[in-house]
Amino acid sequence: MTPSGCGRLWRMPTWHNSPERGFLVCAKVSGMLSAVRPKALRPGSTYAFEQMALHHDLLHQSRSLAQHEPKKPKQASLRRSVSAAYYALFHLLTSAASDRLITGPGRDALRSTVRRAFDHAIMKEACREFVKPNAGKLSKGMDGTTVPTALASVAIAFVDLQQARHEADYDLTRTFTRREAMALLAQVEQAFADWQTIRKTIPADVFLAALLAFRGMCR
Repeated sequence: MTPSGCGRLWRMPTWHNSPERGFLVCAKVSGMLSAVRPKALRPGSTYAFEQMALHHDLLHQSRSLAQHEPKKPKQASLRRSVSAAYYALFHLLTSAASDRLITGPGRDALRSTVRRAFDHAIMKEACREFVKPNAGKLSKGMDGTTVPTALASVAIAFVDLQQARHEADYDLTRTFTRREAMALLAQVEQAFADWQTIRKTIPADVFLAALLAFRGMCR
């Protein structure tokens, strides 16, 4: 059963059902395409729909802002593009971590609460540690495994984008070019792709846990 005003539903070919991927598209809602996915059904209920995951929206917004003025981009657009790219990666990782740490149905409120517990500075520290040989101080949780190159790239992207976001939001002496904004966006897009290749591995679990509890894990 589709919501009133929607066309038929079809599955996007490159996404699958998972916390980071997997959406259904409700065609033409008030003249616009809307990406949605159904929540679990309760007896006697109809489909309840939620918007596309925030990290995907932010990624699209970053590209739109970077390309907004075709000839002479405004600094406001480029700065907001850089900021959106960082937050796309931030929300991808915090969403993945909370979904991994809090499992089972009926726990959306708890997952939302856990997401608010992530600290940008601690996440940056964890990422810097993870690119060291054998994940540095986090090696005990790695169970003898090494850090995959793709995961190290995700960690590096987070550190790079956080620094760029600070400059974009607070350093008024800094001038961004469209090329820089697009390069940072490309780095995040690559991080999204890299994450999909390693998200089910032991190092990925250690990484997600460290994003929330890095300092405690290093004791």
